[in-house]
Amino acid sequence: RPASGWPLILAGLAGAAALATKQTAAPVVLMLAVFTLQHLGWKAALRYVGAAAITLAVMAAPFLAKDPGAFIASITDLALHQDVYGWNIWVFAQSVHWPVASVGTAAEFGAASTVVAMLVAVALRYERLSSAVAAGVLVTLVLLLTARWTTYAYFADIAPLVLALPVLVQLDRAAGVPDAMLPGGSSHLLHPPGHAP
Repeated sequence: RPASGWPLILAGLAGAAALATKQTAAPVVLMLAVFTLQHLGWKAALRYVGAAAITLAVMAAPFLAKDPGAFIASITDLALHQDVYGWNIWVFAQSVHWPVASVGTAAEFGAASTVVAMLVAVALRYERLSSAVAAGVLVTLVLLLTARWTTYAYFADIAPLVLALPVLVQLDRAAGVPDAMLPGGSSHLLHPPGHAP
């Protein structure tokens, strides 16, 4: 289908709103950009990403104008908690009396795990929108589960996406996309770009 302007722009606006609310939305927003690129091409992907970037810039402008240094520090500062809390691998390790990584080691492990998961997700090809969204959710879970401090609200943020996946699967099927991966289909859904099953 040809790339349509306004739906992609509106999707970019929604993605920007999600990022402005929670930076943990980044994996899902990025995977939607990847899906758009794979199916609609560079122009469509740039329209989506451009709308998101412009929206974020407009939203950030008042804060940058007031105090650029404080604003940049607020979005780049990494809060490394000394304690472990919530739903993550370190709380589990602590509960069964396994060693718990230090603050610095845990941060490095979490960052490396998330980057690897994101690179794998981006490298794959998605025939279904639902699969691209699921990949973004899985990367987000890697981010959250390897962090030392994850309140339950973080998981509540991705719950609507998880609950929406069955609906997205049905929409994909209605659009004539072959069954695969979600739920219980064959593994031909995901392939490195340019490699057909």
